[in-house]
Amino acid sequence: MGRLALGLVENKQWLWSHTGALRLQALHGLHGEDPLGAYEGLAARYALEQELALELRLKLYGDFAVAEAEALRDFSSTALADSFVETTFNAPVLHLREGAFLLYSWGLKDAQESYPGGEWPEVHFGKSPEELPHGRAFAPLALYDEEEHCLVVSPLSHFLISPLRLIRTPLGPAVARGLHGSVAAVPRGTVVKTLLVFGRGLIATLYAWGDLLLKLGRKRRIEPWSHPLLSRLGYWNAYGSYYTELLHPMNERILLALARDFQIKNIPVGYFGLDLWYEFEEIGLAKSYRPSAKKFPRGLKALQQKTGRPFVLHLSAFSRQAFSEGAREGHILWGKQSACPVSRAFYRRLARQLKQEGAIAAWHDWLRTQQHLVPALRSQLEAADSWFASLCTGLSDEGLPLMLCMPTMGFHLASTQHSNVIAARSYTDYLFKVTGAVARLKEQGLEMGTVTRQAYLKNELWLGLLLHALGLLPFHDVFISHRRHPQGFAEPQAVQEAWWRLLSAGPVGFGDKVGEADVKLLKRLVLPDGLLAKPDRPLWPLAQTLHSDVWVAYTESRPEEGPPWLYLTVLNIGHQSRAYLLEPSKLLPLKSPYLVYDPVGEQIVSAVQGRLSSGEAHLYVLVPQIAGVVVVGFPTLVPAPSSHVRQLLADSDGVRLDLRLQPGLRYELRAWSNQLLELRPGGGAASVVARAPTAHGLRRWEIQPHQQEVQLMMLK
Repeated sequence: MGRLALGLVENKQWLWSHTGALRLQALHGLHGEDPLGAYEGLAARYALEQELALELRLKLYGDFAVAEAEALRDFSSTALADSFVETTFNAPVLHLREGAFLLYSWGLKDAQESYPGGEWPEVHFGKSPEELPHGRAFAPLALYDEEEHCLVVSPLSHFLISPLRLIRTPLGPAVARGLHGSVAAVPRGTVVKTLLVFGRGLIATLYAWGDLLLKLGRKRRIEPWSHPLLSRLGYWNAYGSYYTELLHPMNERILLALARDFQIKNIPVGYFGLDLWYEFEEIGLAKSYRPSAKKFPRGLKALQQKTGRPFVLHLSAFSRQAFSEGAREGHILWGKQSACPVSRAFYRRLARQLKQEGAIAAWHDWLRTQQHLVPALRSQLEAADSWFASLCTGLSDEGLPLMLCMPTMGFHLASTQHSNVIAARSYTDYLFKVTGAVARLKEQGLEMGTVTRQAYLKNELWLGLLLHALGLLPFHDVFISHRRHPQGFAEPQAVQEAWWRLLSAGPVGFGDKVGEADVKLLKRLVLPDGLLAKPDRPLWPLAQTLHSDVWVAYTESRPEEGPPWLYLTVLNIGHQSRAYLLEPSKLLPLKSPYLVYDPVGEQIVSAVQGRLSSGEAHLYVLVPQIAGVVVVGFPTLVPAPSSHVRQLLADSDGVRLDLRLQPGLRYELRAWSNQLLELRPGGGAASVVARAPTAHGLRRWEIQPHQQEVQLMMLK
């Protein structure tokens, strides 16, 4: 790793441990045990002039370490600039020697950014520390070499105000973990913690890092079917939906028309993700969380009861108009445009109010904007983390889960301490991919640039992985399901957009105009019982393909017993069309024979081969082959979700398949063999009816279970 140092500012003067300004006073060994386990280590005490000032402790736990910098006296006048990239109290400072890197940009830079401030966190790669970005805050940072040795570095305290950044030191450039540059005082006893995790393999080390943060937060990684926000198909009116606020604002009439259309066409929508349903000063600054009298004159609860579908309700930053001046003391932090309530009781009351309107989850948008507009959420040492904790625990007190949107990386890190934070938006609004809608907005005087499909693929892939490492599931935002949707909302890659969201393992929602949704496509996302057909986790990219324009990523459905189904994605992040021919056995540790299935074309194919245009992706399923039988699964785009497929085992009579199904419904099952197959019930009551093979030779059966656990035998 290289040299470890300290560097801080007091009265605009830099004090460095390796120049003598901070003078090493004493060294002593450490050993002990804490919530992370047993450790050994070393503590170094530094003096400023004749006074003890700082102690840097390095605790070694085996394959990870924690650096703790403790202030041994009060530090005042520590502010440097109102900026995340001009950090103060930099402890530790790491002088890096070599290695490629991966990092995630922070999402906010400085107070000079115009409203709404900031950007979506993005992934960045480099071949050596010399390529680390200047003028950009980030976290975490992962360093790795050709032998796949890896080090992940991130904050372990003060999550919302302490990123990493490149810093100039008397010994050259280094990476500093510091506090936001406007923090003006660091009291005696303050301990700033940094986590360093060592491992083998980039993804494995990122997950080991996430495991430690989750362990400290007493939080478990969320399961893909654990809440209706995750398990059911949603309808959203977010930016990119036809009913975006900027073009066709949602109202009661439209919402009821959508619900009628879903009922008539049997579109399996489980909830409405409702954007901007309340009164606001301008988009992003709410005045209250009461339903807009103009849009929803009867409120939301009546609509929830009438449609039978609950809501995931949007929240944003607060306008100053939301609170009276008399509410100042202790409960509100103020900015020029915005105000921020900070009490747990406030958010508990808000959660009760949202639930009364029919909410099953809250979707908190504009998070980085709230921090950007309220200076105290940057300059006060504990204010931002305390506010976020009040928000999360207040909602949790009333049993309301939370999805994050427009966050910084600090919000993602802090979410590891709150079990009710279950999902987060992974990248910018889908709207910027809908070129026809952007053109219509331009005609109205709203200038909005588009974002390339390659940028979406790259960042949704890598942010999705990181969010899952931190215990969340990613939301890739609303999409349009109709390839030829009218009025500027056509989505030529609708099928890709659909399965890309399924493979995120997170929320899935569409946003077509009433009557324009692609019903056939939407039904291929969901099983007859209404559950989304999803894999067990988001996609993981394969490191050996990242040095080309054609990347490969995969996820899986792993039953309780038997081999997994692997979902292989090939994506072109370059600017030119690219051909590909892959041998999965050379990329993945396959332990059983398999056949390659194309779930879009619904056919067995001979190879993972094709041509991709720029920003395009293809999907394949590697289906395990047992005793000459290939159980493809259901006719969904993810055909064998582990929510429904429990076991696949060879049996003395053939192949045994154990399923978990909802009694009374009808499920279609598909399989392949070069010999005639017979399917009959084993344990568990179910009726089985053979159907004509598909056009591509897949044999089909219709299964009607009479109880939840069903065992089937496939005989050749």
